[in-house]
Amino acid sequence: MYYQKETLLNFKICEHTKEHFVIQSVEPRSVASSAILNGGIIETTTVFNRFITKDFADDPHYRLTPEEMLALYSKNNFHDEKAVGLLTAAPYYTYAFCGAEKDGIVVEAHITSGTSNSRRAGDPADVHTFEETEYRAGTINIIIATNASLEPQTLLEALMIVTESKVAIMEERGVTSNKSGMMSTGTGTDTVAVINGTGRRIKYCGKHVLFGEMLAQVVKRALNQSLQQYDDNNVANRFF
Repeated sequence: MYYQKETLLNFKICEHTKEHFVIQSVEPRSVASSAILNGGIIETTTVFNRFITKDFADDPHYRLTPEEMLALYSKNNFHDEKAVGLLTAAPYYTYAFCGAEKDGIVVEAHITSGTSNSRRAGDPADVHTFEETEYRAGTINIIIATNASLEPQTLLEALMIVTESKVAIMEERGVTSNKSGMMSTGTGTDTVAVINGTGRRIKYCGKHVLFGEMLAQVVKRALNQSLQQYDDNNVANRFF
């Protein structure tokens, strides 16, 4: 059921480089996300994760706001004003992938990670105003894609299951908050995007149903691999 090689989904582009990970479909898909660029629930053909570590500090894009940076990068590289853009300062080599297939239903996870700003929900805030911040640090970015057609409420439930799965891996790996020292539930800048499909209709994706199990497992397996790659490359003590 589970695989960690190449995608089984029929995308126009599914590409991982040193500067980005991108999925492009031929026809627009509904996407639910907490992304900086075009977040919410929208129709788009492009979802991408931009890597902007301190190695890119001389890049003119680095001095733009995150939203401006992503919009310009999308325009220059993907030619899509409606692209959903995620941003991370975690390095490209933390990318990990896992997919699952059962009875023609496919769900896949594409993840990059860094834990230099690991936090537990409810920790004291680093920014004590309600103004915008350009805080840049290691981030867990999760992009989910499926060929199933999830209803709007199911897309939102999928975001919840993805988040719970992330928290489970943080607990299993013993990752602690850099702020409180308690178990981390993620980082301060995590983002999730779920790319909907056009196939069999799925109404539920919670923990009682098969789709929910598949979704949670691909996230947990890919995130565990990503975090292991992060640790193996001795990046835990570097600031991104």
